[in-house]
Amino acid sequence: QLGLPVVPVGVSADAPTLPRGPGLIRPGVVRITVGQPLSTDEWKSDEAELRTAEVRAAASHCLERARANAARPEPPGGP
Repeated sequence: QLGLPVVPVGVSADAPTLPRGPGLIRPGVVRITVGQPLSTDEWKSDEAELRTAEVRAAASHCLERARANAARPEPPGGP
């Protein structure tokens, strides 16, 4: 209704750093990937399933990129 863009984000970290569910976030490396904003200017209410699928696909792509970056070794001296 506001016409604001949706920004997909992927967050990846190892399980001790960012546990699933409720829990304390611990020190560690967290990779965050921000995707391109998705314009909502043309979205219609009867397209909810289609638009939800688009947002999920974009967020999934960001998560894949974040995980791929997490798999790379850290450079000496940190990121």
